[in-house]
Amino acid sequence: MNKKPLEELISSHYKPEEYPALDFQIRTGKQFRPFDGVRVLDATPVFRNTCAKYLALLAGGAELSVGISDKIPFDPAIAELLQSCGIPLRRPEAVVPGEFDVICDCCGCFAHAPGKFGNVELTRSGITYYNDAEFPVFFADSGRIKILETELGTGDGLSRAMTKLGYRDVTGRKILIFGGGKVGRGVALALSRRCALPQVVEARENWLSRPYLHYVGIGDAPAIRQAIGEAWCIVTATGLAGAVEEYVPDMLKAPALIANIGVEDEFGPSMPPERVLNGKAPLNFLLDEPTHLKYIDPTMALDNSGVVSLLQGQCRPGLNEPLPAGEREILDRIRRFGCIADEMTAIGL
Repeated sequence: MNKKPLEELISSHYKPEEYPALDFQIRTGKQFRPFDGVRVLDATPVFRNTCAKYLALLAGGAELSVGISDKIPFDPAIAELLQSCGIPLRRPEAVVPGEFDVICDCCGCFAHAPGKFGNVELTRSGITYYNDAEFPVFFADSGRIKILETELGTGDGLSRAMTKLGYRDVTGRKILIFGGGKVGRGVALALSRRCALPQVVEARENWLSRPYLHYVGIGDAPAIRQAIGEAWCIVTATGLAGAVEEYVPDMLKAPALIANIGVEDEFGPSMPPERVLNGKAPLNFLLDEPTHLKYIDPTMALDNSGVVSLLQGQCRPGLNEPLPAGEREILDRIRRFGCIADEMTAIGL
């Protein structure tokens, strides 16, 4: 296996302060080899910046394979590069339980084939596949670190994708966002910084106040329909398949742009893919880098740390949240050596 092309790719596109957590794992991995001989399947979405995550696993001695799925967009050029380096690509239907020691999953694509020591799940969308798991699952999305990726990174990615599509000026535009979780808040933050007017459909008991957000109650159907009719753009960010299906007829009548920022089809079959930007796929995934490495570095480092937790037997059967001490260590490193300390402070991290 030749990892030099991956090292050259990362060093030519990023500075160390853009991935301080993974850089630390790469350097310490070479010294301590925490994954020596461990068979790891990593199903993190395959894009350029994901190669930094792979390098940390390889530096630690992992026997790495990379998972790809029709459910999750990936960069074909990076997939081809991985193969040229001697890293196998595996699809869910070809993987059997126990074939790998640990699987770093995304959206539950490999939930049917648990690793010998368990799985790591990257996203909130994947939790439904693991709720009744009888094997250990390290749930990376449940920690504080994921806020960096979603509130800062995902929203920024959607904003950059809109710019790429030619929608550069959103000043005064009404943006209706379904879902006020980490992703929805991030979309609202990014677009409010561009002087848009975000409205968020959410259940009041789940509402976390932000000064740039305007609330539409999830149970107030007339208000939601009115907001759909007035919106310049509608964004789905619930993470739930079919979550907005009842409002699809209203969306089809409205002149608004429509976008999705999660991996699930939140509209259902009645919404034609051609009516949604990027054909219902997450809008930021049309970019070469859907989420900037500086925002997703902490999440990918936490995901890798989940492999260590599983190997050391620290996780019980079922879902396991990251330990606060482990998250603090990563966050402290980002503050000290990273380039997003001011943004972290702005969102309370």
